[in-house]
Amino acid sequence: VGQFTDEDFMYLIPLFFEGLREPLEKHRFLAVRGAGELVAEVEARQAGESDLGARLLPLLLPLTRQALMLKDTQIAGDALGLLITTLKCHGAGLALVPVLRPLLVAVMGMKDHHRRIEVQADRNRKTEFRELLWDFLGLCETKGGEQAYTIIKSCIPDYMRQRKRLTALLVDPGRVEQKEATSVLRRMGYDVM
Repeated sequence: VGQFTDEDFMYLIPLFFEGLREPLEKHRFLAVRGAGELVAEVEARQAGESDLGARLLPLLLPLTRQALMLKDTQIAGDALGLLITTLKCHGAGLALVPVLRPLLVAVMGMKDHHRRIEVQADRNRKTEFRELLWDFLGLCETKGGEQAYTIIKSCIPDYMRQRKRLTALLVDPGRVEQKEATSVLRRMGYDVM
């Protein structure tokens, strides 16, 4: 994988993501493994200076949405697992915000699924689909900032009830900055210390 250029990644990763919708398990397995290894390589390569993750995400979200529309928890779990890995790439969080709403509309129909799945994109981690979904939403909120949080809250009304409470420690800014930061953090659902 070491000799691939950014253009190679931009071509190959979406190609593998398209394979997520394959009905045959062996074909889907190859798509998930291939996409997972390539995305992990992009993440390892970046070291903060490349925007490849940000350029990839808008190409991958429609393909992920198509996989979610199949309403198969295993396929959707693999898609979200790969998307979680992609979101960890440098700059991907801010690229998520403009295209997050259509993805969440597709997720809405599956948010109450409790079926156990094996997420191949995450080292065959066994989990419930619902737990993976909440992990994905939490990462979207963290990487996409207040805009992503607002979109999530508007698309998934029970998000505030379901998400884990987060605590933020605000370290001795000036009085005005402290009030502003506390206000923003509380709106985002954090407990501020």
